[in-house]
Amino acid sequence: MQIHGFRDFLLELEKSDIRYVLLRKDLLSDAPIKDLDVLIDPRQFTDFKRITYAKGFFLIKDGYLNPGKKVFIRPCGTGSLLIDLHLEVVHRGLVFHDVRICLERRQKRRGLFFLSDEDYLIALLFHNLLAKNRIQEKHAGDLRELLQKSLDEAYLQQQLHRFGLWAVFEAVRKDFELCVQDADFVAPLAQRARQSLEATVPANRRRRRLIHRRRKWARFFGRKRGLVIAFIGPDGAGKSTTISAIQEYLNRLGLNTHVAYLGPWGGSLFHFKNRLKWLNVDPYREDYKAYYAGKLQQKPSPLPLLKQLKLAVRSAMYYPLLMIEMAARWYVRVLPRLREGRVVLADRYIYDMLVGYKSRPMDYQVGVRRWLCRLYPRPDFGVLLDADPEVIYARKPQLRASHLTLIRPLYRQVANQYGFVILDTGTSVEATVQAFAERLTPDMLKRLQAKLD
Repeated sequence: MQIHGFRDFLLELEKSDIRYVLLRKDLLSDAPIKDLDVLIDPRQFTDFKRITYAKGFFLIKDGYLNPGKKVFIRPCGTGSLLIDLHLEVVHRGLVFHDVRICLERRQKRRGLFFLSDEDYLIALLFHNLLAKNRIQEKHAGDLRELLQKSLDEAYLQQQLHRFGLWAVFEAVRKDFELCVQDADFVAPLAQRARQSLEATVPANRRRRRLIHRRRKWARFFGRKRGLVIAFIGPDGAGKSTTISAIQEYLNRLGLNTHVAYLGPWGGSLFHFKNRLKWLNVDPYREDYKAYYAGKLQQKPSPLPLLKQLKLAVRSAMYYPLLMIEMAARWYVRVLPRLREGRVVLADRYIYDMLVGYKSRPMDYQVGVRRWLCRLYPRPDFGVLLDADPEVIYARKPQLRASHLTLIRPLYRQVANQYGFVILDTGTSVEATVQAFAERLTPDMLKRLQAKLD
């Protein structure tokens, strides 16, 4: 039986007199197991949490949007061990069995505690109906075997009547093979089960309303339960590709993620610059633009007084509009996700403006830009993605070598100022993700756990 890092953990639970039961029978097989579904007495949660922390697991989901269920992970390289902890036999707020009775009737097999056959049938069947709206092929064999067994019919009827599920159970049992083959036949039965659970158990209705309110009002209320990881770097450093790979890695860990563009250029909500094009709302000097495009040989000298005044007027309009735009992006694209407990991966950040304008160096209005960056919410973690100029130039030949020589040190200054981790994207995406896993994941999980505890 290969349960990897879970064996010592489960032995510690038993040693500490924590009553648990495993919700999956595949732990009895010899197949490798990387995630564990376990049900415990909710009154013992504090002791359970202490043991999981001692074994190197981190809390990543606290049941805010799924009451009765919490998730712990322990990172292992670019993968993880995952514990789905159930404090109730529940799906999305709908309790459909009694945890106390399940623990009283548990059975020990090969040193581990499992549900009785009757309780396993209830849990497995209604997990498929409520969570999947169908009978999954991987569970059809177990369900077929259980339905053919000589089970305690009186117990099944008593428990299922208690939750208003007996009629649905009978309908599935009568046409089980049709349920396996035809998801359209199962869907109305699944909906009927949800309605019966809400009608029969008042607490289910209250929980469902609570979840609905939390989802609806996440934009405006609730504490920030997730993290923001900001990614900055010069054009051609491979930000989009790397962020996508890191998102995939974090999803494999069991984290819910969301990518949001938070750069000071592009991805606009209000499109102020286009709407006010006639005002030429732009803080950048045209002669600087020509210089960095290679059209001028020498760096422009200071502007005459009249042109300085015009630039100051344009900038005085540009920066307030930019902060309105950036604030809107935060409240629309980031804050609701944080309140849901997601990890937001920010493609660029307001700190890009410290480098210049659209990745072109800008050695004036430095104080204004620094002040605006201090006003903006600071990310939980920052990552500078960088590579050698040769690598970047190979990816984006339209970039000038002289431009890269100027821009890369400026990004490193920003990274040093705000404590960003610098990752080299010059080798392979896999190597960059591995570096992210080694250098950021432990601290990231600790920070997330502190927000959820």
